[in-house]
Amino acid sequence: MKKNLMISSVLLAALLGLSACGNPKQCLTQADCNACEDCNYGSCVQDPAKLNACGQCGELPAEACGDAVDNDCDGLTDEGCPDPCAGLDCNDNNPCTEGDHCADGACVPGTNVCDCTADADCVAHEDGDLCNGTLHCLDNACVVDQDTLPVPPTYTSSDCFEYLCNPETGLYDIKKTAENNRACDDLDDCTEEDACLDGTCIGEELVCQDNNPCTDDTCSAGIGCEFIDNTALCDDNNPCTEEDRCDSGNCVPGESICDCNEDADCSDQQDDDLCNGTLHCVEKKCGVDPETIIQCDAAQDSACQQNTCRPATGLCELDNINEDGNCDDANPCTNADTCQAGQCLGQSSDQCPADGATECRQGQIRSCLADDQGCLDWGAYLACPTGVCVDANTCENCPVACTAGEKECVGTGLKTCELQNNGCYDWSNPIACSFGANSYPSCVNDACTVACNDGYADCDLDPDTGCEIRTDTDLGNCGACAHACGLEGGSATCQTGVCAISCDSNRADCNGQNADGCEIWLEYEGKNCGYCGHDCLGGNCIDGQCRPVTLASGQASPARIVVDDNYVYWTNEGTDTSSYSDGAVKKVAKTGGSIQTLASGQMRAWGIAVDDSDVFFTNLGYSDVAYNYPLGNVSKVSKTGGSVSLLASSQPAPWSVLIVEGIDKVFWCNGGTYHVSNNTMYYDNNGSVWRATKSGGSPTALATGQQEPVALVHDGWYSNDEVGLLWARRGGFYDSQGGIGRYETSGYVRILTSGQPWPMAVASDNYYAYYPVNAGGIRKIGLFGSEGPITLNPANGGNSAEGLVVDDTHVYWGETSNATIYRVPKEGGSTEAVVFQNAFVVRGMAIDDEAIYYVTDGSAGGTVMKLAK
Repeated sequence: MKKNLMISSVLLAALLGLSACGNPKQCLTQADCNACEDCNYGSCVQDPAKLNACGQCGELPAEACGDAVDNDCDGLTDEGCPDPCAGLDCNDNNPCTEGDHCADGACVPGTNVCDCTADADCVAHEDGDLCNGTLHCLDNACVVDQDTLPVPPTYTSSDCFEYLCNPETGLYDIKKTAENNRACDDLDDCTEEDACLDGTCIGEELVCQDNNPCTDDTCSAGIGCEFIDNTALCDDNNPCTEEDRCDSGNCVPGESICDCNEDADCSDQQDDDLCNGTLHCVEKKCGVDPETIIQCDAAQDSACQQNTCRPATGLCELDNINEDGNCDDANPCTNADTCQAGQCLGQSSDQCPADGATECRQGQIRSCLADDQGCLDWGAYLACPTGVCVDANTCENCPVACTAGEKECVGTGLKTCELQNNGCYDWSNPIACSFGANSYPSCVNDACTVACNDGYADCDLDPDTGCEIRTDTDLGNCGACAHACGLEGGSATCQTGVCAISCDSNRADCNGQNADGCEIWLEYEGKNCGYCGHDCLGGNCIDGQCRPVTLASGQASPARIVVDDNYVYWTNEGTDTSSYSDGAVKKVAKTGGSIQTLASGQMRAWGIAVDDSDVFFTNLGYSDVAYNYPLGNVSKVSKTGGSVSLLASSQPAPWSVLIVEGIDKVFWCNGGTYHVSNNTMYYDNNGSVWRATKSGGSPTALATGQQEPVALVHDGWYSNDEVGLLWARRGGFYDSQGGIGRYETSGYVRILTSGQPWPMAVASDNYYAYYPVNAGGIRKIGLFGSEGPITLNPANGGNSAEGLVVDDTHVYWGETSNATIYRVPKEGGSTEAVVFQNAFVVRGMAIDDEAIYYVTDGSAGGTVMKLAK
């Protein structure tokens, strides 16, 4: 029994709630223990069920904020505490959410803004119309996959039907006949106003009429209207010529058959004798008008005077005649009557005053005596006893007063040293200088002269007629005697002594010589076409407008053109579409002549530029193997011809090449890589602009990622060895990507403008870039893009142009749609047609100070043309 009552110390400690090595908390009652203990066998033993979540006895401790500790042992930290970042923006790193924000200590995603993350997400957005293409996911947005858009079939201009897209199949398999009267092209060059009729293109016969009788108007297939010079009889509208005949497209006057058309035409045949009448025009002949013949009154005539007409004035005046001839003075006391200075004077005793009177003459004295008939007569002169008779009764020596015959002016009179009645020489009384009409008396240098009033002249040198000509208004003596104002081709006036000529609308005074009037016919004068000094440079002048000169014809699809001081250079693309082996680079003198081939066998020769010694050109090529053409090249050849040097190969569509004077570089632009989708060829957005040294070497890319650059020019800006460049971005498959790009000398590429429909050319005057847009006119934009685009000719809609050039005043371009060369002022305004090229397509253009040079392409072969500006 004793053994069974023994309890080990370890067990006893456990029963008492103590560790084996601790002291037991003893109790007699429950009150001796805490709320979580039970009093068992005299010891306080902890009851686990009564402990809190933290294993402690009593209430849970409060949660402390910000310590990241689970203070209340509920498995959460900082619950119930305010959120320090609530409402703040954050980023949940999901690109498809917007408006992410903080909440409850976490970044809460915002609104989903993405349509998709994969193509399958776009199925729900399809509209079921296959003509609109299929949606795919691009940059988390559902957009039309351009490669799934059905491509419309290609139509020719003669098609009078169209295919509609079938929404169910996405194919253009619904055929629709075009509406009647829709414009089309029946491919007949001799019809016009072509229009659709019940699905067929029908045109009206083209009437070729240039209203020039010196051309035969015809229409030829492949050419259209032709106006061929003839040599037929014509009418130059001058009734005074006959057998007028055509020559080089102009009506050349024939033989003159009449003197005049009106009285004024006879003025140059007048003999300046106003007495024998004035010429007038009768039945195209100049004859004397009888009513203008001067008949002087003969009643005033005598044996010593005759009433005579003065040729210069047409006035009748008495002339002395029969000097020293016999006459009768009707005085019985005279005899031996003779005409003396227009008077009949006789010799008789009745010449002295009174019987017994005396008279001194030449130092002698004589007496007046009556004869047996009662007639008084002087007796003989008798020597004066003293030597000289100085008065009627006195003889004495003569004083020395003057020299015989000496003259001297006294005011406006003239006195003379004469022999006086006393036999001595002395001064006579001054005699007033006589003067005629429109003059005043004048004595100069001891002689009477004719002094004319202002605006008058003594043209007949006859003092008696005075100053008979009014030189400030007289057409024959304008400003001076014998200075005639011309009348041909217009009307002349003399204004304040200066000839003024008012020319007819089609005439001009180009030599400034009044004598020949308005000597130039502006309608067909090749050296003065339309206005003085406008030289057509060998071209015909028709209706006051220069016509172009053909420098070369029969060319194999010429593409681009450039000029230097003496020559014109161009590229032929070639017409052999299997290989373009007939492409070439050629030149001809600006004045015309033989054509020299500089490089032959050049596949699709296109862009061209020149420096002092070489011609640089491109071979366009294609970059899509489906067309079996290699990539293009940039090459050069001497201006005198010879071997071709390759500067750069494997270039994707090098449309244009450029040389800048003074810079040892060659520049070119590549259109980019061709792609084909649904039988449509277009460029990728990988066009570029390059440069290399003229000797070749590794090229340097100046601009990449350009949408099909097709034309390249210098913008006039320099900086050290750098130059500024401009290029036209045609836009490839998308019109909205067309525009003008600029490489600035800092190496920065600036897009001056975009969204321009198919600009095919560009030119610069160092301030603006000028370019055409399809059906949008000619536009310009400042070189820094801050000004423009400005449309220069808003009234002119269709401007599809491959060639465009600019000079100091105008922009010139050639329409590919209607084969016309136009120009418009650089400031904008009315568009003027410079020349119409019939059925040819105007392609490249160049310009110098005198002319525009351009190439055309047509079914009858291409041409190289020169047109005076």
